[in-house]
Amino acid sequence: AAQTKLRATKGAQLRLKTYVRRNLQMPASGIPFRKEDVDNQLNSEEAKGRYASPMIRYGAALVDTMILFALLLGSGAILGKIEMVPDSIRFLALLGLLFSYDPILVSTTKGTIGHHFFGLKVVGRDGNSRISLHWAALRLLLKGFLGIISFFWIFGEKRQTLHDIATRSQVIHK
Repeated sequence: AAQTKLRATKGAQLRLKTYVRRNLQMPASGIPFRKEDVDNQLNSEEAKGRYASPMIRYGAALVDTMILFALLLGSGAILGKIEMVPDSIRFLALLGLLFSYDPILVSTTKGTIGHHFFGLKVVGRDGNSRISLHWAALRLLLKGFLGIISFFWIFGEKRQTLHDIATRSQVIHK
């Protein structure tokens, strides 16, 4: 009886793991970061309008990183072709692009391209309003200063990171 129960448990675990791998955004290891992330993604229709899970936020950050990399490479190549532009101006232009992408998009469209790709939006405390440019810029600076550590510390029911809490923002599903 114990072996039958063990086989049934292993079978259920295997079916769940197979379902999760096929239908959810999972790391290559197949191990979810937190149980509630899987639970919320399994009930994705219920998750609409709710707070974004860390895994979806990581995906949005990865998309934004790839877009920024492409933008910086393209801009660098274009600026490199213009001989009259001093290196210091080229550097400042690329730095400006790097530091304006996130705050401008978040403050005007409620999210970056990565956020929109994953169906997320960055909103104020009330859950609907845009955050201002200065709060979006502070949010970016805190993300840069705290680095990946910020994404590992997810707090409370609203799943806020340190930079969300400090800038009175939250990331939710559209």
